[in-house]
Amino acid sequence: MNFQASLTISLVLVAVVISQSFYNDTLVRSRIFPFAAAAYGDSPQKCFDNLWKDEIGQHFTPGIISVPCMNNTHCFAYLSIHTVLKQIVIAFRGTDTKGQLWDEYRDEQDMAMVSDSYFYGKVNYYFADSFHRLWDGGLGEKLEQYYTQQGYEILFTGHSLGGALATLNVAYIVRSGLGYDLKRIKLVTFGEPRVGDATFADTLSKYAPYVLRITHYRDLIARRPCKSDGYQHHSTEIFFPQEDMGVNNPYITCIGPEDPTCSAGISSTLTNIGIEDHTHYYDVDVSVYGESNCTDKGLHRSKKGSRIPQRWLWGLLCDDDIPKHIA
Repeated sequence: MNFQASLTISLVLVAVVISQSFYNDTLVRSRIFPFAAAAYGDSPQKCFDNLWKDEIGQHFTPGIISVPCMNNTHCFAYLSIHTVLKQIVIAFRGTDTKGQLWDEYRDEQDMAMVSDSYFYGKVNYYFADSFHRLWDGGLGEKLEQYYTQQGYEILFTGHSLGGALATLNVAYIVRSGLGYDLKRIKLVTFGEPRVGDATFADTLSKYAPYVLRITHYRDLIARRPCKSDGYQHHSTEIFFPQEDMGVNNPYITCIGPEDPTCSAGISSTLTNIGIEDHTHYYDVDVSVYGESNCTDKGLHRSKKGSRIPQRWLWGLLCDDDIPKHIA
């Protein structure tokens, strides 16, 4: 039987298994995206209990890691386990404040990518430092403790900065081995910025068997840091080319990195620049949804109301984003 045909509304009984080139919108939208959003809340378990009431008692969250990061910010990740689906989820919180967003921009602007023995190639200094703090702050120990569960897969996910940290975690496993079965590891991110150079991205794409990077129309952060600074996205990208990301809205699959058919082909101008396509995925305000324990999708809030001043955002644009008559 075809996998898609066999997928029913009772996703609670279906393991999250997708081939590298196959994106199932229902599955990612309803079963993976909430894990990324839940990282914005202080008690992710409440999100799961609100969404999947029939699974209470099957799903628990034994690991919550919160550590100080650079410039008086905090980084957050959690580990959850579903005993019926035989799934471990590790989700990382995205950029929490405008100040943290500025720190990320400044560090990729003023600090060159660094070589790190944890990864192939070079990676963004701020992202790598944040990952190390979380991994050494208890996340690595928790994963080692629970990975011994026989037959369990591991899903890594996150939105924004969280997507970068999830990517680094999988890249670290690719580099180190650590006894993990790569066939049981899956990476799905939302609005992930570029993390490292071509060596980093290509190695991850080659050896990680299942990687999906979801992007939304003019998501500015998904096009940072700049290609001109040596950065490259990994594959595979699922690109939603419209502002709306409703169930029936189209999406494009781009297998290779930096495919102009997807987000790499979108330019920003003074009239359309904004952060809303980054803060909203699947027509949900991601951080509001997570902070409310997955009860408030932020639909009552105008996207326009979440704008960061255009003059500030203009400084985040890469050279290849700026129209030639302005550059």
